[in-house]
Amino acid sequence: MLLTGLAAVILIFVVLTVYSALFGILIWIVIVGVLQMMAKADPMMRQVYVRHMRYRPHYLPTSSPWRQF
Repeated sequence: MLLTGLAAVILIFVVLTVYSALFGILIWIVIVGVLQMMAKADPMMRQVYVRHMRYRPHYLPTSSPWRQF
């Protein structure tokens, strides 16, 4: 949530227009809402994603372990 707020603030202060301020606030509200919906749907989603990324090298993108790339 802090990262999305930081991105919105950077957008607002780098472009310095009314439209960028409105767009930054809108983006922040939408992303925070989506993150809250994800957290309500599955509170352990972050841990599952981190585990998925840690095991990623073990799951090759092939139909069998013996198939060549």
